[in-house]
Amino acid sequence: MVDPDILVVGAGAAGLAAARAIRAAGRGVRVLEARHRPGGRAWTDSTTLAAPFDLGATWLHQALDNPLAPLAAGAAPFDHDAVRRHLCLIDGRPAAEAEMADYDATYAAFHARLRAALPEAPPGASAADFAPRGGPWDAMVAHWEGPVICAAPLAEMDLRDFLDTQLDAPNWLLPQGIGNFLSGLAAGLPVTYGAAVERLRWGGAGVVAEGAFGQVAARAAIVTLPTALLAAGALRFDPPLPAETEQAAHDLPLGLLNKIGLRAAGEDRLGLAPFTG
Repeated sequence: MVDPDILVVGAGAAGLAAARAIRAAGRGVRVLEARHRPGGRAWTDSTTLAAPFDLGATWLHQALDNPLAPLAAGAAPFDHDAVRRHLCLIDGRPAAEAEMADYDATYAAFHARLRAALPEAPPGASAADFAPRGGPWDAMVAHWEGPVICAAPLAEMDLRDFLDTQLDAPNWLLPQGIGNFLSGLAAGLPVTYGAAVERLRWGGAGVVAEGAFGQVAARAAIVTLPTALLAAGALRFDPPLPAETEQAAHDLPLGLLNKIGLRAAGEDRLGLAPFTG
């Protein structure tokens, strides 16, 4: 590998974006990726279910402001919110119209309740501290907003951070899958796969990445590894990162989301229409 101007560690969405920007600026770049594919935690399985299934990221959220959205314009994205259906079962029966109206009203009031609490909320208050309680749907809304959507309980999320990071519609789905989309963005980039960086020396005039692949030197490096890998010390920095940077990696863990995909047709669909949740 020829030593580049800028080295990028990781070929996920952030690493690919960095590499494309560096190349657009006319600089030499090399991406080192431990996996044997691009996309990072966005991975589309197109074979097991005979249809694209995103094992990782699924949507382009807040598509009107999402920097990936213009790049996906030719990938036939569509607004998932416009076709999504929700089915709620209570003790095995579909919820009645009045029950769903009550649920919708509870959900609609949830974020407004938290925003109203902001002026008097003490520093460090969690989203759970001011979430509505006691109503028939409050626990369900809190579960959706916490573990299901954010992959962590509301009690573990700072109230201000929770509200500051709310996403607006539309949410785009890509028929070919997010992982396949990112693989397309990686095409033509100088990415070396199976190249896990074990140590990054950055104390001198430039940087040197070391691993089983050998050494690569550059003027600077952009590290896009997940915070969990940084916190676990998967990449050793020489000299070590500043203490506050290491602490930030520990304080921002990844959420955990397990997906199980089942292919169903006929009676196995249980009468569910397409895009039913």
